Amino acid sequence: FAISFRTLPRCGLTVSRHRTQHCRRFVELPPRCPKDNVTSTTKAKTETVPPAETLPNKKKPSYMQSKPMTIEQMVDHLGVRLTDTELIMLRNKLDRNLSGVVTKAELAFAGHKARDERTAREICLSVVEQPVGPLDHLGTKVLRFLDFSGTALFSSVATLAAGDSGMNMIGCCLVGCVGALGGGTLNNLFYGSTILGRNSAVFWCKDWRYLVVAVAASLLTFFAWPVYVTRTSEHYLTGVFGKENLEADGSCGREAFVNACYRDQKLLKTCKKAMPFVSPAVPHTYFDVLTKDGGNSLNHEHLRALVQKSFENSLEAYMMDTAAMAAFTVAAVHSAISMGIHPVVAATSGITMCFGGIFRDLFCQRDLAIAGQSYAFCTGAGSIVYVSLREMAVRGFRLSLITRVCLSAGTTVSLRAWEYVRGAPLLAPMHGSKSAKAAEKIKRMRTLTEV
Repeated sequence: FAISFRTLPRCGLTVSRHRTQHCRRFVELPPRCPKDNVTSTTKAKTETVPPAETLPNKKKPSYMQSKPMTIEQMVDHLGVRLTDTELIMLRNKLDRNLSGVVTKAELAFAGHKARDERTAREICLSVVEQPVGPLDHLGTKVLRFLDFSGTALFSSVATLAAGDSGMNMIGCCLVGCVGALGGGTLNNLFYGSTILGRNSAVFWCKDWRYLVVAVAASLLTFFAWPVYVTRTSEHYLTGVFGKENLEADGSCGREAFVNACYRDQKLLKTCKKAMPFVSPAVPHTYFDVLTKDGGNSLNHEHLRALVQKSFENSLEAYMMDTAAMAAFTVAAVHSAISMGIHPVVAATSGITMCFGGIFRDLFCQRDLAIAGQSYAFCTGAGSIVYVSLREMAVRGFRLSLITRVCLSAGTTVSLRAWEYVRGAPLLAPMHGSKSAKAAEKIKRMRTLTEV
């Protein structure tokens, strides 16, 4: 078949000019072999196939009949119910000779035409977003690094949330994989796959490395995080409070805790991160909150809870979420464009990638992060920037892949940073009274960083 590259938009494709030559190379198919070159063995095998009339106990389908059939007969045999207008449309598509009947040759021609269009689309998609120059190759490497790093970060964050909910190793690994791979899996299910030449499986089934990274990050977090928390709590007991100030059972009393807070500002900052809504923010109040079970001293369990809560509300956790969101935004929109998705739909791929975090919060029975902070807004803005730059490249503006990746990820990070500095979500909820908690959470993280 022959393809005119000026008519590619008829297939729903937008290919930049400098990639047309690469696409042209794929469609230069060799000519068909003449009929005289068919071997005698092939002819013998063809002659030995029994005709359809001799097949025992099988009803001969209508498309195997030698005589032509009308459109109505074909539709009735296939069990398709069409209106009169739809029958006219089908007749105009199949009945090329305007004879009122459909022959096997006309059906074969219609089938070949549809298959050739799908093949042409697949060949054109094989060059979309492929590297050409050195900067494009660098952009591909950066994109792959961001994709795997985002998978590891989201898996670690989800594992921490699952561990805080009391899950075991299997549960934490499951939640970690769902949080890291759930958004991309949902995108693959939304977009589907093209007909020819592509594997219909989701991305982590085609490339096992994504699953390995998610599981490895989850297991590493599951075993390493408790060790860090335990050592930090022991450091507070022995190094900050002082062994000479501890009780006989190794716990810390009220006086030793208050003196340590005034002596070590890092401990006081940790208490403010873990208990931001405590008022008044003084060591005596923090001690009462930590020992709310009625005890008069702090033990290892109390201090481990203090360290874990302080990390969840820290700037470091916010930065991990931001980096993972930026990485997944770029990876999602790049994958959507490579599959030939329309730019308007591809711009939403960064938003649907947030569903991994939604699944994580649902499994852990937590408040949805996407509802309190501007997750979807930041990722959606990054996706729109990438799609816009891609459309500029299609229209002749030479923008390398690394430029699009950096500007898209930078947009997501900048908006998240602006939200942090601003001290309130970028988008207020429908009811203004509901935004106080989310705004206070961002505001206190900024205040603690300044302190």
